[in-house]
Amino acid sequence: AGTSYTVTFTVTGLTVITQSITPTAGTATASAVTTQHSGAVNVVAFTGQLSVTLQAASGNTVTTSTVNVVATIASGTGTLSGTTTVAAVAGVATFTNLVITGTTGNFTLTFTPTRLTAATSTAFALTVGAANKSAVTTQPSGAVYGVAFTGQPSVTIQDASGNTVTTSTGNVVATIASGTGTLSGTTRVAAVAGVATFTNLLIAGNSGNFTLTSAHTGCTSVTSI
Repeated sequence: AGTSYTVTFTVTGLTVITQSITPTAGTATASAVTTQHSGAVNVVAFTGQLSVTLQAASGNTVTTSTVNVVATIASGTGTLSGTTTVAAVAGVATFTNLVITGTTGNFTLTFTPTRLTAATSTAFALTVGAANKSAVTTQPSGAVYGVAFTGQPSVTIQDASGNTVTTSTGNVVATIASGTGTLSGTTRVAAVAGVATFTNLLIAGNSGNFTLTSAHTGCTSVTSI
């Protein structure tokens, strides 16, 4: 489409006739993801955004098409945000700010043009985002005055969706949130693969109910139950 061709008609004994022809792309019937994603990090816009081309049955781009193309998640657990509906320009819908917020793992996206056959992206992996919060994933138990807890707490560093940030090695500091007493033992622990495991916490103080708060720089603190 868009390329000019010359057709020659030859009849014996007569003048040769030539005709220039420029075929058109035809009517849009389908779509194709012509630029795949790259750099999918949780809660961060893809570093490489996708584009979808509207095509005729021949596979030629229908440059006159301006229909809307809607992006949705086809597989994977999460929410797609950004500008998910884009109008084609010269037959190509170019997405600019798609973001997935969800559980790390494999995803595919579907792109559906108005009244045309949809196209699906290749599979890609959503990787964990930046450390944003923490969670007490093992609660303290067996607290006796002046004796190390029989069940020591552990705290997991997470991104905004609750995925463990396995690259995190930051310090997590434990303090008493409620209750009257003194927390001792090793109250500052460095995370290993995103998890800070306390080993010898104990409380000296009045008997009664206590909660502990664990804080990690740059993250929302978390309190034990």
